[in-house]
Amino acid sequence: MSLDPLHLLAQFLIAALVFSFSMGFFFNKLLAVLRERELNTTLLIKEADDKLAKAQEMVGEYEKKIGETYGRAQKKLEKGRESSSQKEDLKYKEQTLEISKRVQEERNKMVQDVGSKKREVLEQADGLSNALVDRLTG
Repeated sequence: MSLDPLHLLAQFLIAALVFSFSMGFFFNKLLAVLRERELNTTLLIKEADDKLAKAQEMVGEYEKKIGETYGRAQKKLEKGRESSSQKEDLKYKEQTLEISKRVQEERNKMVQDVGSKKREVLEQADGLSNALVDRLTG
């Protein structure tokens, strides 16, 4: 086994030709596919980042609207409570006035009854005292 330079040169040329054909047919096409995929992936990542930013912006707007809606609902609820409280206060005052009126009417009626009973008792007492005076004098 001797190393023949011509034989080595022929093997080198064959290897170079196989490498050149491989580069032309396989590796360059493979490299082009990989570069295209990398470019597509980069574009998709950029689109995803843009969509994420837009989604976060929408979340911010949504939270802002939810906060505003919650605030308006709280104001309406507070107004409703105040209105309800005012209505209940008004009802209470009306009922208090009505009860006071009834109590006053009953008091006046009782005063009249007591006054008429008092007059009757005084008339009877006057009659008895006159009868007693008549008996004593007569």
